[in-house]
Amino acid sequence: MHMQVLHVNQHGQITLPAGIRKKYSISKGSALIVSEQKEGIVLKKVRVVSESAFEKISELAKTRGMSYREMLRLTREVGKEIEKH
Repeated sequence: MHMQVLHVNQHGQITLPAGIRKKYSISKGSALIVSEQKEGIVLKKVRVVSESAFEKISELAKTRGMSYREMLRLTREVGKEIEKH
């Protein structure tokens, strides 16, 4: 695991190193969550599905007789495939 010192600017912001951004496919508009752990602060990339997109997926799943759980599983699988490309 590579460690690097980051500096916080006057607005409370940090810049993630380019290599980290590339490795984790983080670009402008990417969503990250921050959590406090015993070791310190942890950032994790998350996928955000808009409410309207989720509603469309939900409607399509209902018309195909899919359960809510099946719809979520399929949504996760599609998200993983999208991240690969």
